[in-house]
Amino acid sequence: YSKKPRTEKAPAPTPEEEERNAREEQKLRALKRKQARNPNFDLLAEVKSLWETARSSQSSAEKRSSCITQMDELLQGKLADLVLKHDAARVVQTMMKHGTQTVREHVVDELQTHTVDLAMSQYGRFLLQAMFRYGGKAQRAKLIQRLQGRIPRLSKHAEGAKAVDFIYQEITNPREQQAMLAEFYGPEYALFAKLLLPSIQIGSEASNSSAATSGSGSGKRKRSKAEEKNAAAEKQKQEQEEEEEEEAQNNGPNNSGVTGVSLGKILRERPAKGAQILQRLAAVLQQASEKGTLVLNYMHPVFNDYLQHASSKRGATQKADVALLENLVNTTAEQLLHMCHTRPGSFAAVRALGLQSARDRKGFLKSMKGFAVKTAQDNNGYRLMCAALSWIDDTVLVRKSCVNEMVENMDEIVCDTYARMVILQLLSPLNKRYLSDEDCTMLEEPFRYDVGSGEFVSTIKKDPEQRRAEHLATLAAPLFTKCATHCAFLCSTLNGSYLIEECLRAQTPLIPEDSLGAQSKLLDALLALVSRPLAEDQDQSEEAAANGGEEEGEEAQQQQTQQQHILMDYYGSRLLNRLVASAPPCASDFALRLLSSVPSPLSQWATRRGSDFVLVRLLEHEHSGEKTRQALLQELESTASLLSVLQKAGNPGARILVKNLGLSGGSSGTAPSKNQKKKKKAAAKTATATTTTASQGQKKKQQQQQQKKAKVEEEEEDNTASVPVEELEPPATPRRSARRLKKMQHYMCQS
Repeated sequence: YSKKPRTEKAPAPTPEEEERNAREEQKLRALKRKQARNPNFDLLAEVKSLWETARSSQSSAEKRSSCITQMDELLQGKLADLVLKHDAARVVQTMMKHGTQTVREHVVDELQTHTVDLAMSQYGRFLLQAMFRYGGKAQRAKLIQRLQGRIPRLSKHAEGAKAVDFIYQEITNPREQQAMLAEFYGPEYALFAKLLLPSIQIGSEASNSSAATSGSGSGKRKRSKAEEKNAAAEKQKQEQEEEEEEEAQNNGPNNSGVTGVSLGKILRERPAKGAQILQRLAAVLQQASEKGTLVLNYMHPVFNDYLQHASSKRGATQKADVALLENLVNTTAEQLLHMCHTRPGSFAAVRALGLQSARDRKGFLKSMKGFAVKTAQDNNGYRLMCAALSWIDDTVLVRKSCVNEMVENMDEIVCDTYARMVILQLLSPLNKRYLSDEDCTMLEEPFRYDVGSGEFVSTIKKDPEQRRAEHLATLAAPLFTKCATHCAFLCSTLNGSYLIEECLRAQTPLIPEDSLGAQSKLLDALLALVSRPLAEDQDQSEEAAANGGEEEGEEAQQQQTQQQHILMDYYGSRLLNRLVASAPPCASDFALRLLSSVPSPLSQWATRRGSDFVLVRLLEHEHSGEKTRQALLQELESTASLLSVLQKAGNPGARILVKNLGLSGGSSGTAPSKNQKKKKKAAAKTATATTTTASQGQKKKQQQQQQKKAKVEEEEEDNTASVPVEELEPPATPRRSARRLKKMQHYMCQS
């Protein structure tokens, strides 16, 4: 009997070890499944190890270049099978970013046949963007050619639309952008536009033809009279066609800014295809709206073109077409806010808002909560805010969504250039002094086609004056208060001075009675700026701007603009002139109050630019004229040298003051009489008659020179002439350069 040696049993694994072993076994099984499913698994693993080295910021340029070269050798012929996965797509993106031109050409040549698949792939889209961004000009042309004719199809796909938007904004030139948009009207207009639309010149042909018509004397051979006559006739015909196009498009914005294919030209040249094109556009836009891709930038011109022509008198008049239009407009209510940051997008949003029903406008207002101020401050979004405040009848919901937010942020509204246009539209609607002709046309009362009656009916019901009064009941008092706070800043800007003027001219029942106190405080703040004494540093900055160097003069001019007195400010002095000429309802005695607020002595303002014309206005006003005359005459009598200073002053306001006051020597700066002008004109005519002995070409040239010389002499005479005060505007201040001053004088003479 022998005893067997005792064998120690292995200790049982702890729960942590069991869990770790289970995870390792699970990873091993997953790895085997991936290897069985993907035949390129080992290749991809090797490439990814190289990629980790290549993308590291700590790798040297030589090491990164060698890794990318090895990756290119390993992936040749197999890119199409790998790039639709997220890991392989990132690998190839690194190859495009850091690879040589040869590597980039290999990638583009191998993947160009799969451009559409890449655009519609969740991960391949970013690889396509890298191919466009880092590829050469030839590679980009190949990729764009592969996408030709497939833009509408990609626009219906969420990922494909984003790829097209990137190409449209970052890669293509205006001519290629126009070709992309033309595919929405039909692929034939993108491929065969020159054959289908003979009158349209595309791309370089348009520039060449314009250069040929304009540069008659630049070529080697001088054109004959017949050729010049034909060129002039063609140019006149082209201008007439452009005017007709603008009328047909109701002053709509141009999509790309270059001559080429547009929906207006297609409908004018081929009107029979209009219904078919509009139906195709409606189908594409409806699917884009459902996918959420209508907010992309390249879709804005398409959407605007469709609304512009489908809602016109020659647009959708059939019942089915009107139903398509209404359905599209109603489904885009909550997307309008996201497309108003571009020019065509803002026009499309305004048109869509005008065609929407009252129910869908409520959906639009709900999407505006929290974005009213930001939209009003946008250089294109202010149009949508103006339309919302001008058209939506539910003023209670508008107040909750937009107006209350504007009241809370009135400081930002008042101090922003574009947000002030929203307030100006409420105070003085459709005023071309503040808004462009295009904006005024867009903000007119909206209409849509009624199939039952066969007529265009308005989409708003409430009286516009009542709607404005309800909005201003909330806005007026805080608006006047903030304008009084920022009065100095507003008076130094163009539409800021307009805002001050419109606030002072507003009256009941447009504004509530409880806001009249804030309006009077605004008037007091304006007069307080006038009563501010002239600082000594303003005179020093004027002298530095006039006598110093260019750089010193510019710095002095900036300092002077910051502390400029309102009487000498370019926009502030003009504001006072307008208020004196037409007193606001809140202060019928504005001229007298202004005269009493001007710091004495009055004569110190007569020789300064801007303030001189304020004195001219006060001198001519029926209420303040006599007091101004007496005050100036008393100061002139007490100071003998002041009269000669006024007579020799270079600003036209001083010369007009001397003449209107009837002082001696005032005729030294006056213009020649009408008889002298007639004599000079007769002399110019006789001078042209002396050229009869010259040849016909020389005679014509001499006549033109003589007429030009006579015209210049007349302009010089008009510069020194006594122009009626009602037609004069004070020149700019502070002192400008000689060239700008000459332009200002020419503008005053023309006016």
